Amino acid sequence: MKIYVCDDRDPELICSALETARDRGANIPLPDSVFTDPSLLGTGTGRRNLIEAIGGLNDAAKSAIVEGKIESTLFDGADLVLLDYGLTALEWGKGGPRLTADHIAGYIRAFSDCAYVVSLNRLADVDFDLKYLIGDFETKSDLALNTPHLEQPGLWSGLPAQGEFCPWYWPRLNLAANRRRAQISALESRLGVPLLEVLGIPEAVTPHLSNQAVAFLSPQAEDPAAGAPASRLDVRRTTAWHHFRSSNRTLVKNDREDLVRSFGGDLSSEDIPASPELRRIVARVVAAELEFWFRRDVMGSQRLLVDAPHLQVQYPFRRSATDTVAAWDATAQEFEAAPYGLDQALFSAIPQEAFYLQSPWIDRPAFWLPLIERNNNVSDLVESYERNTNLVFCEDTRRFRQRNESFRFQTEIGKGIDVRYVEVEGATYSPRTLFAR
Repeated sequence: MKIYVCDDRDPELICSALETARDRGANIPLPDSVFTDPSLLGTGTGRRNLIEAIGGLNDAAKSAIVEGKIESTLFDGADLVLLDYGLTALEWGKGGPRLTADHIAGYIRAFSDCAYVVSLNRLADVDFDLKYLIGDFETKSDLALNTPHLEQPGLWSGLPAQGEFCPWYWPRLNLAANRRRAQISALESRLGVPLLEVLGIPEAVTPHLSNQAVAFLSPQAEDPAAGAPASRLDVRRTTAWHHFRSSNRTLVKNDREDLVRSFGGDLSSEDIPASPELRRIVARVVAAELEFWFRRDVMGSQRLLVDAPHLQVQYPFRRSATDTVAAWDATAQEFEAAPYGLDQALFSAIPQEAFYLQSPWIDRPAFWLPLIERNNNVSDLVESYERNTNLVFCEDTRRFRQRNESFRFQTEIGKGIDVRYVEVEGATYSPRTLFAR
């Protein structure tokens, strides 16, 4: 894994956090490149000019957008770019706005072959997102963290020490780059294929997509249950090209219009330009935005696509011999082999069409809950087992605790009331108004 660090003031803080994670057992390399302000190049080893890197990125973006030419950047080759949010110390000449990570994250995504971008410290006083359980939902990066979060080995492996702060919504960074490249590969030759087909979402699940989920794919998309006429865009026909044409999360509309035109196409047209270079850019942009969509709108509510610990919450029973806290905790620890910590009887009753495993869009075992809920075998188990409703899953430490030892909060994800729990009612858990009083 090649890690690039970008910080205009003190890149050693990020490097030190990575060292701490390594000392605590995280299997990650030292940074391959450290980009910083030119005035700091002589104060550390292996440092590179951040202004030069950003300037080159802007030149590459302009070349692609205006001239239809692809140029290399200094961000090429990175698996993971760790980008401090406030790049305000960089001197860009007289006047002009100060840079932030959001100014350049989209260009890194679209115009370099960097796999995954993490911005740091935009919300430095917030450690845990109670609202959407995604972190910073406004970030243009793939993930927003704070520098101290990098010290947590669980962020890299998905397996934190017992009771360690490591939000369940954090993706596993050791898998992020390879998953992103697999996502891009899955899309690149299928930009005109319906996204739900590319993503492997069963048609029976489609009616359960929230309005927010449908609108994210394309603001013109409509729920098939609405009975839209054939002239409208049914969400089941929405493609990666439809999404790229309407989304400004990575590139603003003027950039997208000029980019497509420079490669011989028209953003307003259904026809996808043949240029492989443009298709690669579109695939990179859409892949990143769809992963965000999966994390917030598909898996976020745990009512559509549900992972193992939240499936255990939905069906809170086990055989008496395995009805222990340790057995329940295994659902958040056993990623690789069936039954993924679940009770064997429950796992065996799950219909095959409900499995969503080994997909590049997720980093943990998951199941389509609507297909499980309508299955008679699962219903019969519910009737035959005694329910244990005293244990709840704590989203901040990835383990089960007694209900009276945890803190209840209500998210703003999806439809209806969505109650979750954390082990700590921390001061940096925000917004605190969502805690139950």
